Amino acid sequence: MRCGFLFIFFTLIYDFSSSAQLLDTQTLCSLGSFAVETSGIEKADSISYLTHNDSGGRPVLYRFNSSGLLLDTLIISNVKNIDWEDLARDDSGNIYIGDFGNNFNDRTNLRIIKLNHDSILYSSGKTSAEIISFKYPDQAALPPSNSNLNFDCEAFIHSGDSLYLFTKNISTSKNSGYTKQYRIPDTGGSFTADLVDSFYLNEPVTSADILGQDTSLVLLTYFSVFLFHGFRSNDFFSVAPKQFQFRSLTQKEAVLFKDSSHLLITDEKVFGTGGKLYLIDLTSGVLKSSCRKKFYSISHSSHKCIYNQLLIFIRRKSLHRHHRQIRNRNNAVKRFDASDKNSK
Repeated sequence: MRCGFLFIFFTLIYDFSSSAQLLDTQTLCSLGSFAVETSGIEKADSISYLTHNDSGGRPVLYRFNSSGLLLDTLIISNVKNIDWEDLARDDSGNIYIGDFGNNFNDRTNLRIIKLNHDSILYSSGKTSAEIISFKYPDQAALPPSNSNLNFDCEAFIHSGDSLYLFTKNISTSKNSGYTKQYRIPDTGGSFTADLVDSFYLNEPVTSADILGQDTSLVLLTYFSVFLFHGFRSNDFFSVAPKQFQFRSLTQKEAVLFKDSSHLLITDEKVFGTGGKLYLIDLTSGVLKSSCRKKFYSISHSSHKCIYNQLLIFIRRKSLHRHHRQIRNRNNAVKRFDASDKNSK
């Protein structure tokens, strides 16, 4: 999502009133010009990683190492980058790209792009992909009302034979703060997603990852990581998470487990800040969150409301601009018809 100035504003007003020790981020490298708007990260092999750019970027995966050296570029020839937001990987090494960014909650072409493992490492720089199209079962309007803007998504994982999506909620009512969890099969086709569950984080979810044998789930926001551990059978929200809060604030967009106690995170470059790969040590600080399923003490509700109102304002301005373009086009047609009749 291209909203750097909104992120800067939200950063300035966000209140870190907790007395918990904050997480430090260790910078491993800068990603360079190939990934200024990095929005996903996933393991390619034992020594390299994959990333991609946000909406409007090239339909390309970039393979790089922990020093920031670009190793390879893979073009996906049969798709466009409408709004790529996250990456996932299955046990066979297949890669999934989440083309489900939906800032205005009005997309009708939501999809996940599936790449065979061999095409990642052994192609000649270009490959084609399998497409998994989907829609939400509980979305009745495109776009929905401001009180139900919870159909944007920037985070997903693969587990078992399914993909699990976690929404980024920008609603302006009692529904705000909840991230919804959906399930989609991991094979090509068109599907209606299953609405599985929801959880109240009260922060915008921007990426997700799952560890090894599906023992831990991490959800990333601009301000924190939430770690769910000890769940069974993909019932991720059956346990209360631990919340790890960042000391430094940047537009964090992608997360990957390096091991059980370390995360890799990338952020977008906004106003000269970010565009880097970071290492996070989860043992360096933890906030024992009071959040529980369906129950959470709202500590930043006023700030969240301001953030929501800004996003709604942007959305309305875009719709007004779209309607104005239609009116101008219709007026031009009327003028042409009138001049044509006069000439006759």
